[in-house]
Amino acid sequence: MTRTLLALALLAAAAVPGCGGSVADRAPSTWYDSCEVVCRVPSCGACRGSSQVGCGPCRASGEVPCDSCRDGKQRCGTCKGDGRKDGKPCKSCGGSGQTTCGRCGGDRMMTCGRCDGLKFLMCLRAMRISEPMPAPEDQWPPAVPK
Repeated sequence: MTRTLLALALLAAAAVPGCGGSVADRAPSTWYDSCEVVCRVPSCGACRGSSQVGCGPCRASGEVPCDSCRDGKQRCGTCKGDGRKDGKPCKSCGGSGQTTCGRCGGDRMMTCGRCDGLKFLMCLRAMRISEPMPAPEDQWPPAVPK
């Protein structure tokens, strides 16, 4: 009975996409010779072991200038900046042709997209992986014989 259950389990694993096969089948897309790891090296010139560096695009402020408006205002979408709609003053902008920027709310600054407003980024360092690709007999899950 136990052998039957084991055989069924192996067949079920082989039927699941991505399971079974050999290391050679999966290796090109899953085996890497290098990676990036969070830096904790005290002699690092960028973070001195703290693992964080100031965000460059926002200069560690967490905000960048809004790229959707000018001085917190943008052209009115209703009247297309004309100030008039159907011969009357536009109700959306009060006839000025401009509305408060919908992206920054008129502040002229928006959250930095690189650090998400956190002001810091993780300091990463490259690391070479010297471990060789596993041999077929060492892979997990075990290869299902064909």
